Amino acid sequence: MPIPVAEALDEQAALGASKAASLRRPVAFAVAAALAGGFVGVGVVLLLSVAGPFAASGIVSSGPLAELLAETIAVKDSLGLGELFWRAVLCNALVCLGLWMAARTRSDAAKLIVLWWALLGFVASGFGHSVANMTTFSLGVFTAGATWDQLARNLAVTIPGNLVGGALVVGGACVLLGRSGGSESSNAADVTSD
Repeated sequence: MPIPVAEALDEQAALGASKAASLRRPVAFAVAAALAGGFVGVGVVLLLSVAGPFAASGIVSSGPLAELLAETIAVKDSLGLGELFWRAVLCNALVCLGLWMAARTRSDAAKLIVLWWALLGFVASGFGHSVANMTTFSLGVFTAGATWDQLARNLAVTIPGNLVGGALVVGGACVLLGRSGGSESSNAADVTSD
């Protein structure tokens, strides 16, 4: 049975009002959009790994890569909530610093070098980024015996940790340094003009 026109219009009006309300909260909208983009990217990786060419080769489901994936998931799942949170804070601080430094350089080679070292630092240290963990645990669900509960527990802690690391630690430091840097540069101009 078709939906009555009045009911359909009411539903569309409510949907429009909720979208307008979400645009009044740009931070929540940006975070939700970033996480949705991360999940889409993870979906593409899963399609290639579990149902695509990598699945036929058995690279992800057996051998050294499968063992590494299972070990990584076991370690990440064994961490306490506090350790997960602070690893996520440090992880996104490194990622944001790498992006900030890359934005401050002029050459493409310098951008790549700066990003490489920042990302190598967070991967080698075992810090947890929510999008990387989405990929790791999702692959583990299909190949290494991980569960969706493990993914949900991990993301419930790493997403807030990544937000604190990026927004408060790096963003807050930039705001504080920007304020103090502006007053020092004006004082320096006063000294040189005398």
